[in-house]
Amino acid sequence: MERKRRKRRLSKQGKRYLFGFLGAMAIVGIVFGVVMGVRSCKVSASKRVLPFTADSKYFYTGDGFMFLSGKTLRYMNLVDEKKDFSIDVESENVNLTGSELIKALYGASTVRVIGTPFDNRIDGGIIKTASGGKYVGVYVETPDNTKALIVYNSTGAQTYRLDFSDSVLLDFGFEGGSSSVIYTTELSTLGGAITTTITTYDLSRESKTGVINISGQTVKNVILTKKSVFALGTDSLVRFDRSTNEEAYRIICRGYDLKSSSRDGGKLHLMLKPSDNALMPVRVLTVSESNAPDDKMTEFVASTDAIDAFVMGGYVAIVHTDSINVYSTQGKPVKSFSLDGADSAQKLDDKNILITRASEAILYTFK
Repeated sequence: MERKRRKRRLSKQGKRYLFGFLGAMAIVGIVFGVVMGVRSCKVSASKRVLPFTADSKYFYTGDGFMFLSGKTLRYMNLVDEKKDFSIDVESENVNLTGSELIKALYGASTVRVIGTPFDNRIDGGIIKTASGGKYVGVYVETPDNTKALIVYNSTGAQTYRLDFSDSVLLDFGFEGGSSSVIYTTELSTLGGAITTTITTYDLSRESKTGVINISGQTVKNVILTKKSVFALGTDSLVRFDRSTNEEAYRIICRGYDLKSSSRDGGKLHLMLKPSDNALMPVRVLTVSESNAPDDKMTEFVASTDAIDAFVMGGYVAIVHTDSINVYSTQGKPVKSFSLDGADSAQKLDDKNILITRASEAILYTFK
């Protein structure tokens, strides 16, 4: 009975996606047996040992790193050292957040935007922070056990507050770049029905720009582009047209979580991993920003020494203890970069991977 229900729910695009995946999986299984001897030079990488240790408190802002050295906060710009700075802090027990346009520290119940002379004291405790454009957002729990989202701008002033009573905030974030758009994902179970609401709000215009309701599933991830709102839920990936908030298509993705995502040439690449937390195999789902998904799926199965995997632009990077192996999103080997060892790996953005080895933090930048 379950199989019949699933078949009825699949669109024609969904059927193409499943059958295409089976073919791609067979091809990539062969490709992964050939790692060395790659002759393509389309991808190059530079290496930089960073001036902080792997166990330091640090935060990547998109243009550089904030990091603590004792009671000194330092910032290192990756391109222009004239933008570097350092300031004294009262305690090492602070956390860091920021973007290219704003940088901040926060404690259990305070937020301080760098460059402003005061701390913002919050009536409650900070649960989560996020930064984007000229804004820092903090999700807090107040003393009466209610929750609120508070946003500060680059002057340190509070510019937005949203309190939650009938819904639960699942996530929030910013569009990125210089955009002033923030999004929230709220879960409501009123009347016993599960509904996830995605709201976009322009902080500079002080107005909502979109409200999308998705019934029957919990949304785990939201990806904003200029044209689309992509929502990955417990059941499916749904694309909405950002100008109309109307659904364009959906693809069944049950049993998978988002590992990383990237845009490349009008396509969105999503690296999906099994929900049971196993690293491998990962699958790269490529979809379009049109009314039809034009979807393609490729499975990657790496050897047991694989540490992590990411999708970066039009490429997939598999990090091993002794190498970073780069493939196309269709599974074709592109290039292999040797490592002197690696304990962990973190994707910072589509060009940068942070590798830790013992106490060292090493940045690999891809071009």
